[in-house]
Amino acid sequence: YYWVISTDAVFHLDIVGSNPSLAYLFYFLPGSSMTAYWFVPFIYTIYIISPLLLTFMRWSTKTKLILIALGLIVSGLISRPVANINTIQSVLYFLPVYMIGALSAQNYDRLKYYLRKYDWVLFLSALMVGVIDAKWGNGIIHKPAFEFGGIDLILFQKLILTFGLIGFMQRVAKYNIPVLTRLADISFPIFFIHPQLIFASGIFLGDNKMWANPGAGLFLANLLILLAASSVIAYS
Repeated sequence: YYWVISTDAVFHLDIVGSNPSLAYLFYFLPGSSMTAYWFVPFIYTIYIISPLLLTFMRWSTKTKLILIALGLIVSGLISRPVANINTIQSVLYFLPVYMIGALSAQNYDRLKYYLRKYDWVLFLSALMVGVIDAKWGNGIIHKPAFEFGGIDLILFQKLILTFGLIGFMQRVAKYNIPVLTRLADISFPIFFIHPQLIFASGIFLGDNKMWANPGAGLFLANLLILLAASSVIAYS
């Protein structure tokens, strides 16, 4: 099903125009390309090729590092697809991240010591890459795979930041912090609604570009209903 509807953005961008009701219909049913639902056909594809990842995990560390390096070069050049529509491009872009995760999991007992010890170096490095990208880079790049649009530095920054956060969490793991525990429990749902939260924040903060969207009012109503229903289900 999602293999079919993941192409909806190409279709509805041409026919929806400024009709908020029709835009809402196409947004609600398939999840459109502005939301995190591009992840569904993407992760289906990852599951399909999971035997290749299992084979990757059996290779030598040297071979894994070479493949990861080559994959990151490809990811840095192709960037993310336009409107997150091209599932194959998304797979190629994020595949090295999964490979890094697999390698890290295999060597986690040794890795966690260094991450905990040098988490501050990783945080500073992530900050430095972010500053470089803000000054000379292109931010989060969405483009056709074979069209050069600069090097995607955000991918590398987020990888560094992820390892820094893992190291930091190793430091605080011995403490009972309810807020962090709750965030961990709902981290995956947060991923799926983070675009809506960003969009809603823009509306509440008075971003004129957000309010100019013909579906802004309808979106807010839908978001409030969604949050209310979720709260009832979570605490009933």
